[in-house]
Amino acid sequence: MKKILYIGYNIDNIYNKYKEGLFGSHLLYGAIELEKMGYEISYLSHSTQKGIFKYFKDIIDIKRKKVDILFCPYIKGLFYLFLYIAQKTGYLKSLKIMGILHFTPKTTLFNKLYIKKIYKIFNKIYFHSYKNLEECINLHLVNKNQTEILNWGVDLSYIDKNKYQNLQVKETFISTGIENRDYSTLIKVFSETDENLNIYVFHDTQIMKSNAPNIMIHKIIKEKNNQSYTVMKVKESTCVVVPINEQGLTYCTGHTSIVEALALGKPVIVTDNIYHPIDVEKEGVGLKVGFEDVDAWKNAIAYIRNNPNLIKEMGTKGRILAETKYNIIQCALQLHQYIQILN
Repeated sequence: MKKILYIGYNIDNIYNKYKEGLFGSHLLYGAIELEKMGYEISYLSHSTQKGIFKYFKDIIDIKRKKVDILFCPYIKGLFYLFLYIAQKTGYLKSLKIMGILHFTPKTTLFNKLYIKKIYKIFNKIYFHSYKNLEECINLHLVNKNQTEILNWGVDLSYIDKNKYQNLQVKETFISTGIENRDYSTLIKVFSETDENLNIYVFHDTQIMKSNAPNIMIHKIIKEKNNQSYTVMKVKESTCVVVPINEQGLTYCTGHTSIVEALALGKPVIVTDNIYHPIDVEKEGVGLKVGFEDVDAWKNAIAYIRNNPNLIKEMGTKGRILAETKYNIIQCALQLHQYIQILN
């Protein structure tokens, strides 16, 4: 039986919220499913100490755990320099390291040399995005045989809990995302239509303002933050909208909203992001629009609203895609398959 340590920011808190039923297991990137397969799983949140001492503490804590594999759900930050040093000096020599790279790093000459060195300690680097994988290979940051696409998706058992089954669907569009969202375009679009829009955010709602009576902006209170609430709101809605900012785009922002919509059987309208692993139009589960393209948004909204049979068809196709490819069990099986051949 292999021992796997998951390390990340506040990962202990995420695990505790999972146990309380507030989050699905997909936020733990396969840890729960691997444990059910027989692996011994433990968790370590990055130290909150100030200065570089927190990195030394992380390395010492990893050593004390006496695990076979370190899994890093988010490969980012200065911690990985200390991890590199710990492995190269022999302090963590026998440790196997796996992780997920969610973006394409900036590559100045010095930064490129630094990143390339750091990534060499990973036995496997997973990507959600084919584009990110391709860019990192072309930039010579990673070796091709070191990489793999990880088809991450939601915890369907969490989504399918009975309390969601009998909700009445309302004629509303919904957005629940946080990162790199183009809410200014979205609000402009819906203010010029009669369609209802609900936006759920975790930051200060004063950032976004709308006097349109058909647009409601809801702030989710941190203390009440749980996935079951937003899942319920998506389940009640007709269509999920994912507006994305083009500026600084280096990863598949919006992917979580898309896979959640698939699992809930909802069509999606999304800004066309070249980093998305799922082409919603090709899969027949939604529509794509250009960056800040108000007319395209209006056309997509009208198309969804005027084709009720299409809403059902897209939702059905989306659910099938979630069940066959984009769910957390499939994700964990991919990890398991590699771990089996990891010496």
